[in-house]
Amino acid sequence: MTTSRAVPGQYLTFWLGGQEVAVGIGEVKEIIQHRAITPVPAAAHGACGVINLRGMVVPVFDLGAAFGQPVAPTSGPRCSIVFLEVSLHGERTLVGLTAGAVGRLIELLPNEVQEPPPFGTWIPAGQLRGLGRLGDTFVPLLDVERILSSPQLMGVAPQGLGNGQARSSDAIARTDPGSGTGRLRLSAGHLMSGGRS
Repeated sequence: MTTSRAVPGQYLTFWLGGQEVAVGIGEVKEIIQHRAITPVPAAAHGACGVINLRGMVVPVFDLGAAFGQPVAPTSGPRCSIVFLEVSLHGERTLVGLTAGAVGRLIELLPNEVQEPPPFGTWIPAGQLRGLGRLGDTFVPLLDVERILSSPQLMGVAPQGLGNGQARSSDAIARTDPGSGTGRLRLSAGHLMSGGRS
């Protein structure tokens, strides 16, 4: 039986594949307005490419596209890239997620965190930490580490990848605790007014 791995606390919501989802605020390091992403040859479906973030090469993913949802919009005043610091293969890693819009900062109490359903969402239950209850609605709480390790995003690249071409998973920026990436930076205008319903 799938159980909730989420904990009460603060979460940031954003729009992914036409649905509002959330990640723990402790994982969020920076949010910027969407800008040009450099494609990586033979990258897995859902891997948009890489972006230069203050001298670091950071991979960017469209999680919705990886699971068959519409590709996230890249133009418009609310289109953003949300940068998270997660643990991948035992290393703290900085990754970017495309977002149609950044939503709100929410506070979930213990009785507002529930286990994910075995069906009914386009994100597999095993890749959700749980569901956050906001009034009469529920927001999926993403397990980004599990999603980024899934076959959809870390599968084998197609044949023909040259020796001089990097896979998207090779271009990951490892974070340095002294580099300043541990601070949450939110660009003005990217957060809507928040609060629990």
